[in-house]
Amino acid sequence: MRLLLFIILSLVWQVYADVLSTENGLPKKHRRTGADFIYPYFDFSIGGLFMSSNHEKESRYNYYYDREKDVMVYDENLHIDLSSFDGFGLDFDFKAGVALFRGFWPVTLIPFVDVAIFHVRGTEEYKYYSLDKEWIRRDYDITPLMFLLGVMVYPFKSEDSPLHGLFVGVAVGSSDRNDNPLEGVEYGRQETILKLELGNVWPVSEHYFVGFAGKALWGFGLDDDAVPVNSKTFGLAVKIVRK
Repeated sequence: MRLLLFIILSLVWQVYADVLSTENGLPKKHRRTGADFIYPYFDFSIGGLFMSSNHEKESRYNYYYDREKDVMVYDENLHIDLSSFDGFGLDFDFKAGVALFRGFWPVTLIPFVDVAIFHVRGTEEYKYYSLDKEWIRRDYDITPLMFLLGVMVYPFKSEDSPLHGLFVGVAVGSSDRNDNPLEGVEYGRQETILKLELGNVWPVSEHYFVGFAGKALWGFGLDDDAVPVNSKTFGLAVKIVRK
């Protein structure tokens, strides 16, 4: 009976304290909700880009057939399957993530999954042996598809700050692309991708933001490439954010 009376008095006191604080103009104590711990985040961007890539392999046997002299030539620095590509295209990018502990940290931290696809038209220069004199040139399209994991940071959390929408992101993952450089023969290439993103968005409603993002991507070969960095991509995109 005493316990029941204590509970009732406690509830009455809580209600009275809330009413009193409201009447006195004092703010109520903030009560934590699930959104303070985990909150969904989505963004989509579309833009233009420039891609430059290089590819070559070290020869396994280091012998080259010289057709003019009809002899086999040994070269310890012989490379095969050399190609370079430069082109412009479109970037389509979708991210889905969660803002973690946004009610506690001074910044907004968002781990995300990123799915991106490029469509690039450009010109390739190709030769099979590094000792070949002539390059074969051809215009064609490539369409890399990327799956990345990353982290986005909005360092200025206060909505009163003029830099509230500034963000920076980094992601890593893999890229699969199909190239069609010679005589309709299509072959695939895989790369490990490092992606950096920097931009700013501005609110258009309570949860939606629109802005711009600059992107830089570096691709590292997975198929015994002799080139340290296979591809470099730089782009600018319009971004729509829901957070």
